[in-house]
Amino acid sequence: MIYFLEYVKNFSIDLWFLIVDIVSGIEILSGGITRLQVSEAEVNNISVRFLHRTGEPTTGKTGPETILRQLNAKKGQVYSMLQAKTDVDTLLAMGIMEDVSIVPQPAGDSGKVDLTINAVECVSGGITAGGGIVESQVAL
Repeated sequence: MIYFLEYVKNFSIDLWFLIVDIVSGIEILSGGITRLQVSEAEVNNISVRFLHRTGEPTTGKTGPETILRQLNAKKGQVYSMLQAKTDVDTLLAMGIMEDVSIVPQPAGDSGKVDLTINAVECVSGGITAGGGIVESQVAL
């Protein structure tokens, strides 16, 4: 039974960012019943990190406030993986991002989560040149 409790505790700690629920209490009841107290993680802070296509940090052209304005996730709300997916889709639909991911990280032991938006901007601009000669001949 102790092995099972350690397994559940380690499983929830190792994979907490997938379920983003926090196990704060484990109690063994009679008859082999185990009670787990689970709470939802609250968004503590949201930051934006711009990345180059290679994954290296870079300076973005888009203002972080432009990205944060598009998110439904807000500081103080309960974190939802479904909402994070919707936020990623919204940012990609703007047409200025090539890739977007949201990475949740524990915010200490507070039961809160910090979100980092990893954004790869689309390459914009370019030079185009064109020219040509049109020759018109009229045959009679």
